[in-house]
Amino acid sequence: MRGRKPTPNRLKLISGSKYVKNSPKPRGLKNFYCARWLSPRAKAFWRKYAKKLDQLGLLTELDRPAFEVLCEIYALTCEARDLLQEKGLSTVDERELVRKNPLFSVYMSAIKEMKAYLCEFGMTPSSRARLDVTEIEDTDGFWKEMFFGDN
Repeated sequence: MRGRKPTPNRLKLISGSKYVKNSPKPRGLKNFYCARWLSPRAKAFWRKYAKKLDQLGLLTELDRPAFEVLCEIYALTCEARDLLQEKGLSTVDERELVRKNPLFSVYMSAIKEMKAYLCEFGMTPSSRARLDVTEIEDTDGFWKEMFFGDN
């Protein structure tokens, strides 16, 4: 398939765009327990965002595996960043030449993957830009937090 990826119906509905009326409508999460295999940082990401995304209809039982991958990519990104800060951006090889730390490539790849997954769940500024959040009742301040942080 070529061209732009289709926008999920829930994002189209929120943004006021036309959406496919007969598309599948999977159920929301039955439970909010994250997978046991997730790393501690990934579990923290899950706990912070899963319920909020479910409330918006952007995380369903069918999306659980993709969201688990996003959580692990987040954890990997954090770990690569921490190691880079500890070891530095450059290393010295066996011939005493200064080289770019291989962790930098791991970090940049993880960031790229994380951005792609964040977009799938409407969690980046550009993926939210088309949303009209004034039409949604924001009872728990989710959109305020998403747009303006924890002010």
